[in-house]
Amino acid sequence: MLAKDKVLKGRYRIIDQLGSGETGSVYETYDSVRQTTVSLKEILIDSEKVPTINEREVIKRAFANKAKFLAEVKHESLPQIRGYFSEFDRQYLVMELIDGDDASQLIAKTKSSLSFSEAASWADQLLDALDYLHTLKPPIFHGDIKPQNVKMTARGRIKLLGFDITENTDAKINTIATNQNSVAAALPYLPLEQNLRIADRAALEAVRKSFGGKLEKILEQPLDARGDIYALGATLYHLLTAHTPVNALERTLEIWAEKPDPLQTPSRLNPTIPLEISDVVLKAMEIEPENRFVSAMEMRQALQTAAASAKDREVNETKKLEQAVAREALLAEEKRLEQERQLVEQERRRLEEERKQQSELIGQQLKVAEAERLKAEHRAAEAEKQLLEKATQNADEKKFSTAPIQQSVQADAVSKPSQPTAAFDNSEILFAEPQQSRKSAWVLPAVIVIFLLVGGAAGIWALQSSNAAASKQPNQAEPSLVDKTAIEKTVEASPQPAIEQISTVSALPTTTAAAPLSIDKPATQPAIKNKPTLPAVTRIEKPVAPPKVAVNRKKAVTVDDLIGGN
Repeated sequence: MLAKDKVLKGRYRIIDQLGSGETGSVYETYDSVRQTTVSLKEILIDSEKVPTINEREVIKRAFANKAKFLAEVKHESLPQIRGYFSEFDRQYLVMELIDGDDASQLIAKTKSSLSFSEAASWADQLLDALDYLHTLKPPIFHGDIKPQNVKMTARGRIKLLGFDITENTDAKINTIATNQNSVAAALPYLPLEQNLRIADRAALEAVRKSFGGKLEKILEQPLDARGDIYALGATLYHLLTAHTPVNALERTLEIWAEKPDPLQTPSRLNPTIPLEISDVVLKAMEIEPENRFVSAMEMRQALQTAAASAKDREVNETKKLEQAVAREALLAEEKRLEQERQLVEQERRRLEEERKQQSELIGQQLKVAEAERLKAEHRAAEAEKQLLEKATQNADEKKFSTAPIQQSVQADAVSKPSQPTAAFDNSEILFAEPQQSRKSAWVLPAVIVIFLLVGGAAGIWALQSSNAAASKQPNQAEPSLVDKTAIEKTVEASPQPAIEQISTVSALPTTTAAAPLSIDKPATQPAIKNKPTLPAVTRIEKPVAPPKVAVNRKKAVTVDDLIGGN
């Protein structure tokens, strides 16, 4: 291990150790010539195994040729080789410094695996870099692919570090000083053929005793691209599952003993990994080299196909799931609609039942109302019949009670002279109180008729006396008509009391002496307060008057007319 601040070749100052591997250590170094930070990889040569100077010189020339060739390698996923040099039996390779955490550090920090999309992107870039190296002339095999040698740049680009700069021959490999800690960290990712070459002799002898033929077959095969494919598959296994894969030698002993492979499938450790991707990873990690992918390009295409197939399957499964969800939602909606339909049907039946009950109730109420109406009509008919009978009876009684009075009035009208009628016709109208009984209805007219008869006789006597006197005194004035005051004095002599406000009744009709007097129901009229108060008379019912006959007003009748018969 180089100390900090140690300067190599007069320009490379050691800043810190970045890591160590099978063939040496890697340091962060400052290049004072280019004034930039670079990565310096140290490759040690075991001086015990290469004791002579000539052998060491051969190794140095091989390293220089390989470093010169690597300096011409240009790929986005590979660090750029900027130079190489040798010092004190040590070989140094100057490379581009890649900042950031490697894959193992990233998984240790997050304590979780990469997502399928991230791991697939990393694998695609690494396989593209391996395909570039394996197709070079001559081909370059990485030989040390593991999570510690995979980094992501700040721009999201994957870089593959840790080139094995030695020749791929047993003699050359054995001359490289190895770091036991680094070897132990790399064993889970090394293929069987590479694992057997660094195993100790005791382990090889134990394997040879049990599976000598198979072991010799593996050792006879040269290291090629299939070794890098196994290492990349193991690295991808760690990225997808966050679990370190089982050592290839341990797996081989179990499989050759016809026991189950102790390596668990990635999809079992991480259910989010598609089965297609899990199968590709397991094929890359086959124990027998002939069972793996032949090239990095084949594995890359297999991964792309598996990813597309997994995506299509996920899309189909998503569609099926969506269809299933849609069917369930449709069934749930149909069930809900059926429940609503049943509720609506129940509500409709309930409303029909209520409507039927209401109709029956209304029908009963109509029947009761019709019966009540018929009863009311019957009662009304009975009442009308009784009223008609009573009206007929009253009419007959009224006719019977008014007949004598009409006869008396007619007789009186025939016998009385016309002068008082004229006098009454030109004087104040008499008002009578309504009759109090049936007797008063004809008593008052009888009294009046008698009064008129007496007055008429007195008038005739007075006229005869005045005519006799006139014959004796011719120049004396003719006697006047009967003064109405005599009638008023006679009326005042009646015993009935006077009232201040009386009901007005129709006055006696002014007719000729032959016109009959009819009594009818008095018509109520407002009292006449401006006229002089007349003596109160008994109210009589006004008989139904016959149609009025227009009567020409005649002049006052004198005594001469009476005597002369005019």
